[in-house]
Amino acid sequence: MTSNQFLGQLGEASEVEARIGRAYESGGLAGAFAWLDDHLLPLYRRQEANRTKARGRIVRKPLDHNSLPSE
Repeated sequence: MTSNQFLGQLGEASEVEARIGRAYESGGLAGAFAWLDDHLLPLYRRQEANRTKARGRIVRKPLDHNSLPSE
């Protein structure tokens, strides 16, 4: 399942879904996967690269279990 927010990066989510459907209708499963490879995969890779870079910039302090409220 792909979120509407992710699909929204390429346009209206419903329209992106329709494009995938048209690719499937014209080229079958191979056509749909080719469309995904050409359009969604590059977007996913860019977003993942940005997340990886962001993780490298975040310095997190170790969790101090003693400071957590007890139940």
